[in-house]
Amino acid sequence: MPVDMATRRINRLDGFHTEVTKFRSIPELRAVGWVLHSSPIQVPVQPLGYTEDWGLIQLDPKMIDEDTFLGNKLFFGDKYTPGDFAELMYPHHEDRADYLVHDDSLLQASGVLSPADITNPKHLDANGHPCLIVMKHGGTTGTTIGSANGLESVKRTRTYQANGIVEQDSLEIAVVPFYGKGESEGRDKFSDKGDSGSIVLARDGKILGMLTGGCGSVQETDITFVTPFWWILEQIKEKYPDAFLYPVVQK
Repeated sequence: MPVDMATRRINRLDGFHTEVTKFRSIPELRAVGWVLHSSPIQVPVQPLGYTEDWGLIQLDPKMIDEDTFLGNKLFFGDKYTPGDFAELMYPHHEDRADYLVHDDSLLQASGVLSPADITNPKHLDANGHPCLIVMKHGGTTGTTIGSANGLESVKRTRTYQANGIVEQDSLEIAVVPFYGKGESEGRDKFSDKGDSGSIVLARDGKILGMLTGGCGSVQETDITFVTPFWWILEQIKEKYPDAFLYPVVQK
């Protein structure tokens, strides 16, 4: 890790430590909201459906400082400089019309990828092949970059019902690790245990979906499964029509 990046991380953590010890020392001061809804893990009754496993948190406005609130943004500075991140997200010289360097190492989540956006990807990989380049920041693996090719995968999902654990087939979007020019395959998984629930974004900040699982290992084929967010949003809106999930903050 470059010295300047390590220094920035140390300074951020030092400031965070000061804030926590001064203003968040007891649990009551650390609760920023409450669980409004938590769906059971289930697959809708149809020939093949997506995995439903989402929760909705309502934020307490009193706990949000509007002067410092950044909105829904993903941090990628744990592994990449702004320049390196941009090069990975725009690997082909003919696919840089919207090329953008995020100097603050944050990618704003805004909007949702439609089914057409997913099945007909417009990005180009380093070899000029169509793909959808995405990223996530997970609890275990941090920032990773992947590629979705528009195909859906069938996976076996465990659901918990009154008569016990039932295994059902479900549809998911398949994401594999993405390697830039000169990077060796097998370097990184896109996800691992502990990353479930992470949001997956395209390079323009549109939400692809929520990470639900994966298979394979670093030495073999690594596939991550993602439930499309356009579908999750439909389920949320059925129960909470006025839910607002990805505020954009202009700073």
